[in-house]
Amino acid sequence: EVLEAPLLYSMSSLQRLFCVQPMRLRCYKVALERLGYAASHQHAVADGLKTDAPNEVIFDMLRAQAGDAVQKLTANPRRRNDRIHLAKVLTEKTCQTAPEDFNFEVAPLTEEARPVA
Repeated sequence: EVLEAPLLYSMSSLQRLFCVQPMRLRCYKVALERLGYAASHQHAVADGLKTDAPNEVIFDMLRAQAGDAVQKLTANPRRRNDRIHLAKVLTEKTCQTAPEDFNFEVAPLTEEARPVA
């Protein structure tokens, strides 16, 4: 746990808000660490991500993950509702962090790092 990180995010709530597919917390953690921010899981909240990254970076990360998915959802008249409209508004905002700066790829464990059975 990162003790100096002041912000705690419920990632499943944010994923629903931005209409993005669920992603493992580890992927978000790795992406934030690659940008130079501290990040860790929070033991008290199952989907909690504790970080020192500002809100703008977290929201930009979710915008990058959303990509064109929200635009496709809003194009379908049967899927229009308030939640999708909110996601569209959130994802249309200009990103402060370039979407290509986010790398969600988690490197596979090396043989030395694998837990012993």
